[in-house]
Amino acid sequence: MDLAAVKHELRGAIVVLQRRGLRFSAKWCAEILCGVCPATDPRFTQIRLPAYEPVDGSFHFEADAEQAEDDNYIYAKCLFDSREFARCAAHLDRCFGDASAFPPLAFFLRCYALYLVRTSV
Repeated sequence: MDLAAVKHELRGAIVVLQRRGLRFSAKWCAEILCGVCPATDPRFTQIRLPAYEPVDGSFHFEADAEQAEDDNYIYAKCLFDSREFARCAAHLDRCFGDASAFPPLAFFLRCYALYLVRTSV
């Protein structure tokens, strides 16, 4: 089994599940994606998230240059979508630790998740 193919299929499944509003299924796939042979460097490695366009009833991979997101960000976003804000922020903290190391999108997600944790009582 090719690890790259497995990760590609999981990323595609996450996109499709999120588009259908199946948040917990997307979160489950993201957990598997982050657990499959974790990277040696916990920092983001800037990959391209697949963009899916239906062609003849099936979905085909097309790389979108504007969507440079990492597996850890995808997982954190799934946690956020599942309203697990504290867990989302903690996951991003584990990935980076230092605030200066955060990519802008991950930094925003972490700050917004912490804001929602503190404002919801």
